[in-house]
Amino acid sequence: QGLFESLTPKPLLILASAKEGETTLPFASIVHGLRQHLPSHLFQEVGSVWANQLSLILPELINLRDDIGEKEVEKPPFSRQRLFDSLYQLFVLASEKYGRILIFLDDAQWADYQTLQALSYLVSRGFFERKGLLIIAADIEYPQHDLQKIINQLRQTSTVETITLPAFNPEEM
Repeated sequence: QGLFESLTPKPLLILASAKEGETTLPFASIVHGLRQHLPSHLFQEVGSVWANQLSLILPELINLRDDIGEKEVEKPPFSRQRLFDSLYQLFVLASEKYGRILIFLDDAQWADYQTLQALSYLVSRGFFERKGLLIIAADIEYPQHDLQKIINQLRQTSTVETITLPAFNPEEM
């Protein structure tokens, strides 16, 4: 929290917390972050092509907009690519309106693989180089196979900095 408060200008914070019981729910962390922290008007302003794809993970968009519908959603094998592109377009729109975006994935050891892939896609598209900052926090005491796989892939093409912090005691929290 101290880091966020010290940033100037203050970025739009999207806190995407992973939960132990949701490791098999696709895009769970991103969905929580978008629903709780992204201003709702952005879902109405993003292009209908992108909103259609976003409705795969945010079905409430169908009720928010009259220009999208279930029948228009891209089906596999292209749906994942279109969904990642749609998330990218949504975050670009958010950064145009609010400046830099800080996406904080907390408890990433519990993150589902699709969330990690989507964040990796945003990194590969250069979103965080120009328009945002991605911070991933994980407890090293838990297995992190998917997270480590994504980090290893990102290290091949992007700058990834790993910081290991000592465990906090209750007074420090």
